[in-house]
Amino acid sequence: MKQSRQQGFTLIELVVVIVVLAILAAFALPRFMGLERNARIASLAGVEGGLRSGAALAHSIWLTNGNTAATTITVEGQTVEMAFGYPAAGNNGILRVLAPGTVQTGNGRYTFSANGAQSWFDLNGAPVTATQFCRVIYIAPTNANPVPTINQSSSGC
Repeated sequence: MKQSRQQGFTLIELVVVIVVLAILAAFALPRFMGLERNARIASLAGVEGGLRSGAALAHSIWLTNGNTAATTITVEGQTVEMAFGYPAAGNNGILRVLAPGTVQTGNGRYTFSANGAQSWFDLNGAPVTATQFCRVIYIAPTNANPVPTINQSSSGC
């Protein structure tokens, strides 16, 4: 008597495998989608830490110089504008304290903007809307007592 061998898969086996894969994908895909947002928020935290360190370094240089009336200091050959002992907002203030290449315009990782005593660093490529942002905000002190305010707005990340 000759026995027949089964070759390949039956249609039911293929359908069961496809259904199992679809169920796994339905649970796994949202978790992977959250990783992208988490990576953006972590990137913001890095810039926030750089701003805090840079502002503290500039403040310590300002104090070390001994002239508390000075409105500028020199950091690695760059003149940095100061506001009440901390870097001022703007291109000649806090932006000069960060490492070169951290913030660029155009195709860079972040875009820098400033208005008055406030500067912000927008993460390029984040899905930003009119009310939700993916940015780090630096607010220079406006009198002699407070330190700068540095926080992130990650609602649009």
